[in-house]
Amino acid sequence: MKFLFCIPLALVLSFVSITLPKSGLFVETAMAQEAETVNSLANDMDQVDIYLHTIDVGNMVYDNFGHTAIRVVDHRNYSDLVYNWGTFTFGNPIVFAFDFYKGHLLYALAAYPYAAAVRMYRHDTRTVWEDKLILSPSEKETLLARLAWNMRPENREYSYQYFFDNCSTRPRDYINEALGGALETQFSSSVSKMTFRDFVISGYESDPGMDVLLDFGMNSRNNVRPLLQVGTVLHERPKPDTYPKLAYSFLLIFGGVPLIPIVFFLFLQQKRENPSKVLYRFFGGLSSLWLGFGAFWGFMMALSWAMSGHQDLHHNANMLLMWPIDVFAFVIAFMIFIKGQPLKLSPKLYTFTRLYCLLHILVSISMPCLRMLGIIEQNVNRVSVFLLPPYVVILLLIFRVGLRPKQAE
Repeated sequence: MKFLFCIPLALVLSFVSITLPKSGLFVETAMAQEAETVNSLANDMDQVDIYLHTIDVGNMVYDNFGHTAIRVVDHRNYSDLVYNWGTFTFGNPIVFAFDFYKGHLLYALAAYPYAAAVRMYRHDTRTVWEDKLILSPSEKETLLARLAWNMRPENREYSYQYFFDNCSTRPRDYINEALGGALETQFSSSVSKMTFRDFVISGYESDPGMDVLLDFGMNSRNNVRPLLQVGTVLHERPKPDTYPKLAYSFLLIFGGVPLIPIVFFLFLQQKRENPSKVLYRFFGGLSSLWLGFGAFWGFMMALSWAMSGHQDLHHNANMLLMWPIDVFAFVIAFMIFIKGQPLKLSPKLYTFTRLYCLLHILVSISMPCLRMLGIIEQNVNRVSVFLLPPYVVILLLIFRVGLRPKQAE
């Protein structure tokens, strides 16, 4: 069997608003009644076959983490249903995104014909693994009773948690319950080499930029290593093309490499009374982009810590690099861009700004150091390699050559 953890848009919708297509999987009243009838038959369990469906990643931003469902084939009444814990009411996209951001999103169990599920898999061009569960009659009865209980209107909905309570953990827990806890006992010591963070980044290698967004937005809770198992192919489709670390490389090449000549020429001109306006405007413009990016994400991380119900967005170590109050540094950089020269400040503001930059540099550098010492559990390796160096260089340049004190008249 293969369990893929279903981790849809929770983190994405914490920072961006996108439009999702409405799902056609919402269960009809008649289908729900049929599902309960199927599961109420407790005799002749040999005529009931139960399968686990594991669906691979898709081509859209919201289905990059796979999916899991349970198929029940009951030859006694010729029914063939798929149970899916991944349905939800989309409604207003703004309300949906805000509810997801707060962590208040209700998902529900739905049951629909197997033929409809296959059509959906083919339409989405996703590989599907089907594994027949070898269960005893009593184990089947336990699992079917749990599914029947879950299909009751008052039990269908649940509070969705994208790592720990989702469309993959629900069938896993029900199968484990039917086996009397044997699944947990057997695999409790089997640990994947990849963490949740690794799975998230791997899932978004086909969407450059999303991997950076999610890697930056998640805290140390995502360094947990889940169980990992293998399965057999039911329906196979090619995976979408991947671009590992493309967005990180793009940021470093186009946002970091240009700083190398800027550093050289700025230090050559730091003592000139009238330095090159073109050079300072280029420096101020590039710095404004970086510091504006940092101020925005610093604010979003602080806001998520204060308001979001997703604990994976709390106490983010990346706030050591990008501060909510970096809007102050952004204004300084933007003024350098406008004037095309070092920004002249009053003696007190000049001293304060330099101290701000110096403190910011020291705190930022402490992030990878604390990680190496094991004080920070969150994986900040990629951020430290690709984002920290240009950010620190910009702060250092503002500190050294971007400011001048106003002369007393």
